[in-house]
Parts: sequence; structure tokens; C-alpha cells
Amino acid sequence: MASFDATLWQERALKRLERSSEKSTQRRTRAKEQYDRDLRAISALTKLIDWCHERTITVDFKKTFAATLDPEKCSIVISGRASPEIQVGWLIHECGHWLIDNCGDKRIRCGVSGSEDERSLIARVDVVHEEFEAWHRGEKLAKRLRVPYNKARFEKQRADALNSYFKWAGRY
Repeated sequence: MASFDATLWQERALKRLERSSEKSTQRRTRAKEQYDRDLRAISALTKLIDWCHERTITVDFKKTFAATLDPEKCSIVISGRASPEIQVGWLIHECGHWLIDNCGDKRIRCGVSGSEDERSLIARVDVVHEEFEAWHRGEKLAKRLRVPYNKARFEKQRADALNSYFKWAGRY
């Protein structure tokens, strides 16, 4: 697994911008806008990862889909293939899960409580509820830390992720 290296991400963003300098004016303009978004996202990742490290949460990047929090290992794994903007959204969300698990509001993972069957409708609704809560708490954290993030991109990412949980829960 790789740790976050802001300098490396900035160098990659600059290389993408430089490659586009040979293209049309319209493509250069879009590339410059993307470069600016990448720099804001890299700044956001730095702030969020610093917050995680203050709580002894490790944040690693690897070839995976989306992101996961392992509360027992106190670690978050983020897709290293995703763009910095998408990584910010996933990290905000996983920080939200950490806040749920570590701020006196523990919920059983996968919605299973006691003898409840994890495949039951109640368990699935609990999972969807926790996912909503993680997005909400993560976003509140990002605002409190003044993390620069693309609100429209974040809302789309949240909607897509929640939609997948709706579909999963609906297969009851």
C-alpha cells in the first residue's frame, strides 16, 4: 500500500496539464480547470489525512474500488486509481464512519444486532441508515476543518453510493 504524497500528486497534475499544452485552446482551458481542481483536492486530502493521523488512523492508497474503513486496524484504504476529487469524497465518507464508531454512537456493522439476521430487511435498513449518517458526519467534519471540496461532485458521489445501497437493500 502507498501513503499519500502530496508532492507526487501535484507533479502528476502538472504533467497532465503540460501534456495538454500541445492541444487546442479549448482543451488547454479544460486542462487548466482540471489542474486547479486537482490542486484543491490535494489540499483537501492533506487536511483530512492530517486529521486522521492525529487520531492514529492510517490512510493508504491501493488498487481497490472506492474506500473502506477497518475500525479494528484503525485504517482507511482509498482507491489509488480514483481522481483526487473522488478520493476526497471517499475519505470524507470514511471519516464519517470513523466518527460514528468512535464518538459514543456505536452501531453494529452490517446492521446486525443481537440475533437479527444480517439479510433481514431491518438489518439492511440499518446499513443504509449508517451510510447516510457517515456521509452526513463526514461532510460536517469537512466543513468544520474548512476542507476545500467540490460540493456538486461530492453530492453526485454520495448519491451514486447511496443508490447502490438502495438497490442492495431492495433485493430483500
